[in-house]
Amino acid sequence: MKKNMKNKAIILILIVGLVGFFPAQHPAYACSGGGVEVSLDAVVESADVIVEATIHETDDAGKNVILEVSHYLKGSGPAYVMLLRTSPALSATYDERHYDTGCLYGGADPWSTGMRGYFPLTRVANGAYVFSEGGDFYGFWVGGNAFPQSFYTKIDPAGEDSPENWDTLEIGTEEEFVAWVLAKTESTLTRPESSTPPRRTPLFITTETGQHYVLPIDGGAVTPVPYLIPPNNYSPIAYPDILQTPPLCIQDNPACTDHTPDRSLRAWFSDVPDTILVDYYPYYEMGQHDQSDDAVPMPIVVTGQAFAFSSTGEALVVWNDGTLHVYWVNNEYCNCMYGEFAPRLDEIATIALAGGEATPMVVRWSADGTTLAFADKMGVWVLDVFRMEKPALLVEGSGSTPLFLSTSGRYVAYQNPAASAESRRAEVEWTVLDRMTGVKYANAMVSPDERYMAHIAPAVPVESANGETCTAPFMTDCPLVLDYVPQRFEWTAAPAVYYDVRCSSNGMCDLRSNRVDSLMVSVEEYWGLPDLSGVINDVAYEPAQGLYAVALDGSNILLLTPEPISDDLEEQLIELGDSLDGKIVDVAWLPSLFYEE
Repeated sequence: MKKNMKNKAIILILIVGLVGFFPAQHPAYACSGGGVEVSLDAVVESADVIVEATIHETDDAGKNVILEVSHYLKGSGPAYVMLLRTSPALSATYDERHYDTGCLYGGADPWSTGMRGYFPLTRVANGAYVFSEGGDFYGFWVGGNAFPQSFYTKIDPAGEDSPENWDTLEIGTEEEFVAWVLAKTESTLTRPESSTPPRRTPLFITTETGQHYVLPIDGGAVTPVPYLIPPNNYSPIAYPDILQTPPLCIQDNPACTDHTPDRSLRAWFSDVPDTILVDYYPYYEMGQHDQSDDAVPMPIVVTGQAFAFSSTGEALVVWNDGTLHVYWVNNEYCNCMYGEFAPRLDEIATIALAGGEATPMVVRWSADGTTLAFADKMGVWVLDVFRMEKPALLVEGSGSTPLFLSTSGRYVAYQNPAASAESRRAEVEWTVLDRMTGVKYANAMVSPDERYMAHIAPAVPVESANGETCTAPFMTDCPLVLDYVPQRFEWTAAPAVYYDVRCSSNGMCDLRSNRVDSLMVSVEEYWGLPDLSGVINDVAYEPAQGLYAVALDGSNILLLTPEPISDDLEEQLIELGDSLDGKIVDVAWLPSLFYEE
């Protein structure tokens, strides 16, 4: 059994390296303990480009980096490129879950800004670069012990890359190394093309035909990805996203897989009925992964028919025959020897639902992962999984369901579609309850810091506490009111800033952003989003870099960034034209390629 698992671990590492999204760190060793050796000829030949570069920026683990290129020794390209050394999920697994990830990821050897060296790289579909075959075996750092260095070179250039066809080449200086590479590639030193650093996150695009594409981080050609599952559109701070279902897997869809937000763990259904498997998910490559039992020799087994991770990945809720089971994800276990990882699940709450098996699983988590809201035939309940022994009934009556919780769980939004169906506004009617004061708010969207509210076209006029007209700054006792139903509304990462898309009956839309803690001024003055008018099919906001992806009519996208921003929007227009098979109907940001603590 161990021999079989060991072979699977070695095959897994080889697959990851060959696919090229997350190569092993330097030096690269297989789990069997043997060194991965290649000739310098093979390294140079397999590289798309070879660059002399300095590390411009690193992620929080010091693993994935932005390189500032000074020269190309092979090929040509931009002045800045992203080098992926490992999966952000592995960084999260090591740094946050504290697993000893062994030969897959030691957690050591972090890089820092200012380091200079030579990098043989291969571009991958998401627009980032990885080491070429064997490119991380040799050390090419300048100013360290890179030179003098011994390299393997082929005796017969047309022969196999094997020890039988190798000779040893001694290179004493950086200049000799550069000269050897240029002679090998028949190239000359080339200056990079002017560019800005690439984005951290690929953009996911869906067209009217249902075809999916990825827009690379470096602005390269879009890539069709028919195998990629669309990102979940649920967000507790965006309308109409709150009306969607959060990440949730039900046994009726046996292929469903849910991941923790850092993608270090996954849960999925076994072929055995009512059996859920939870295991460590070591890499993420645009949705391509094996979900067979053979791929996960030692998962944790849980009985149930539906499941969902909490918003922080620290807990797992499972529905089993009318009972909710809440498990704490304990990170103390890992079978590191063979690259197999799984958490220990400690059950912290068991909740019998009124209605039993006939009750569907309707759950929502607060953004901080502490509070769970769920519904059964008695009404809507709330449970602080770390501070409450039993759930509290928040809203009595069958038919109500939770929509979202605010960041800390103080505000709980719920909806009763049947009760409001006759008003023809069921899709835009909900109530937000303040658990501390008992006050209810109509159609309210709560900001991430829980200081502000925005009311989306409430059926009953909303007045301030003193009955006067509300003006900025807006607070919960004198809130912002939108007297229309926007195509989209979302709070941003900037405190008190929101954006919304308002469309008229002729299909023309306005995209605007404002802040609620001061006079209502255009966000263009301080955040970099200009007012836009026209046909807007969708907008996706990426909070880490403050990026807006705006899908315009047809196959065009505007990528709007924080300041500084050009006044000429045409410079930020991406015309995809014949690259797509139809007009864009949905855009969404994929997980960041940079690990953030």
